[in-house]
Amino acid sequence: MKTRLLIISAIVFVVLLIPSFSYGTWREQPLEELWEQSQTIFVGNVTSVQIVDVEKTIRYSEETDGVEKNIVENYTMRLDEYTVKISNFFKNPQNFDTITVREPTVSAGIYQSTIAGYEVGDKVLFYLKNIDGTNTYSPESQKIEIDNHLYYFQDEFKKLANEKNSNHSVAQIESAPLKQFKSGVPVDEITCKENLVLIQKHNGSPACVKPETKSKLMQRDWIENKDGITVQLSFCGEAGFDSDGNPNKSNSTHIWDGNYCQWRITDQLDSMFYDLPEQLKRVLQSCEQKRIAESTNYTWPDGTKYYLTLVGYDFSNATHIITNNTCEWQTLEQYESAYGDMTSSYMEKIVPTNVLMMIFFLVKSFIQILCLKSISMPNCVIFSSS
Repeated sequence: MKTRLLIISAIVFVVLLIPSFSYGTWREQPLEELWEQSQTIFVGNVTSVQIVDVEKTIRYSEETDGVEKNIVENYTMRLDEYTVKISNFFKNPQNFDTITVREPTVSAGIYQSTIAGYEVGDKVLFYLKNIDGTNTYSPESQKIEIDNHLYYFQDEFKKLANEKNSNHSVAQIESAPLKQFKSGVPVDEITCKENLVLIQKHNGSPACVKPETKSKLMQRDWIENKDGITVQLSFCGEAGFDSDGNPNKSNSTHIWDGNYCQWRITDQLDSMFYDLPEQLKRVLQSCEQKRIAESTNYTWPDGTKYYLTLVGYDFSNATHIITNNTCEWQTLEQYESAYGDMTSSYMEKIVPTNVLMMIFFLVKSFIQILCLKSISMPNCVIFSSS
């Protein structure tokens, strides 16, 4: 009974304690607040990481036997410090290109906690509220995975600077595609800075990127064409895309139709069976069941047009499928069934009557040898030469 009472008391204590800690929980700040509260914002590459020990103090009160006590507790946190090579300032440019910044802490009840850090080589967007000896960056700082993300932030920061009439210097972009789009400019009429091309993300928003970046985004299915049909070349073709970001189909052996990697033309499909034994050709030909061809005109947001023909094959009734340029059986059962049928057919065709006659001749010769050694065998006469 006493044990049960202690358990119930502990549960009640925890339930009552949790709300008193919740006030310190960290919440992510919106971009507008980060812009206002950051002394500087920049992008840089992490060149080194070291760990530092930081002393922390917490204060809380607890009641024991009706007496409330104020408790002070010291503890040590291990934080990362990063040396960063700055590549671009978005707000309040400084006269240095290398800086050391420290990992931030966030509230976790009465204690402090850390968030995921970075590694050497990471490209990171840092929000720095104060340039001081510590240079602790904001928890909202984030790793830049692709250049397209960076262009998005450039556009947003420029917009915030204009709205707030900020005196801070911002990385200049000749065109702001998102701003043009929001002001009512049609996607087809949005202009980009020289040497940049227009792309449209899956959410419909435009962005200006380098041609090579556009090619990578297309291959990874991160952007769409004007008609909303994703076109990409994966391992299907090494030719990739031309300078305008269009699929270079001249040398590729496959084309990606949005679902499958298909052979482009019949000759290329047939070429994989060249110089194969006739029996193997007969088996592998079941890969090709029905040829499908579909031609469509595509237009990218920048006005570039191209004619794309998708050629594929319907494998719904096939006993084989093409995987990584190899014609393979769809299931083990199909393989065993066809292999058994092929073996039976082979035996019927390759073991003719003359083979049976040869076996009979060998047996006859063997028995004749035995007869020569044992002339008394009455039946040896049947093997005489007469």
